[in-house]
Amino acid sequence: MLGNKRNIVIIIVGIFCFLLMGCKEQGPSVVELLESGEYETAIRKLETMIERDENVGEAYRGLGIAYWELEEYQKARGAFEYALVHEEEETGIICNFIAVCDLRLGHIESARQWLERGLEKEGNAPELIQEMEFNQIAVYEKQGDFETAKEKLAIYVEKYPEDVEARKEAEFLETR
Repeated sequence: MLGNKRNIVIIIVGIFCFLLMGCKEQGPSVVELLESGEYETAIRKLETMIERDENVGEAYRGLGIAYWELEEYQKARGAFEYALVHEEEETGIICNFIAVCDLRLGHIESARQWLERGLEKEGNAPELIQEMEFNQIAVYEKQGDFETAKEKLAIYVEKYPEDVEARKEAEFLETR
């Protein structure tokens, strides 16, 4: 499930970016570029915003999204951290992005901590909470703690019975 719901997250972040990010250049907005998959062009616009000291935190968040989509997880993680350094609010969305980057980079303990932080945030959308809860299961699997993963997954499947992928994952974990 890591990233399967990323379109929901991208839409949420995109709307947030649209509300806050006022790139003054002509042409498509950064959000439009991200939504259309023109990540390299979005990166150039965002880097220009950073150079001009325009909405730096939001620009770094946008860079994180672009690098995420390009599967450049180290760069994405760094951009999200810079967003936080530049007074961007630490939201559940950013925590989840950093956690998944850490998972992809093999930094399992850090991923667990970021997911915990993200789940503690106020105002998380139900879809984001669901994704973070599933990502926690992935953390336990990567740590080799299959018993805890099974326990968490049983709770998850009960809470989200419509998640077909989670049911398949539960079947897989039964073999462990």
